[in-house]
Amino acid sequence: LHRRLHNNDRAIYYLEQIKEMAEELNYLPGKCRAYFDLGAIYNENKEYERALDYELKVVEISRSINLKQYEIASMATVAQIYSEGFGEHTKAEEYANDAMKIADEFGDSSLQRAIWLILSDIYRRQGMFRQSGEFGLKAWGIPSKELDMNRRLLSNLTWANIHLGNIDKAISFFEDYENATNEF
Repeated sequence: LHRRLHNNDRAIYYLEQIKEMAEELNYLPGKCRAYFDLGAIYNENKEYERALDYELKVVEISRSINLKQYEIASMATVAQIYSEGFGEHTKAEEYANDAMKIADEFGDSSLQRAIWLILSDIYRRQGMFRQSGEFGLKAWGIPSKELDMNRRLLSNLTWANIHLGNIDKAISFFEDYENATNEF
């Protein structure tokens, strides 16, 4: 709850307690949960080294106990960290594509949407607007009520269409972006 409300300090406080209990009991699913959420918060806080450390632990643990949702989500977060935090777009693409292969097998459209958004982000950061727009449209095709993701996606689609010369589409996506921003 605190993480969703962006009360990150309070979320970290509780997650540290969960982490300590899970480590003491060597309860691997609990470690996955605590590490994943801690990594996500540190990523939001732009503490990329710390975030990457936690997320890579989740990848390792989730693979060892076959927790596909955590494996996919943590690999997607690793991709985001490599791209946004370190500018290592090739490595980011590799993690995102590997996560997508597993997500396709798993059949979770919300995870697929998140990965397409991350790929759209990766390509936007590189100025590859055609690819950014293509992945953005794939993600946009899956309905979601997650306002933060929707705003990022609409921003990518706006920028892609501006750079591709599709001004009418850019205006339409920008208007949707403004409406999504006003809903928040």
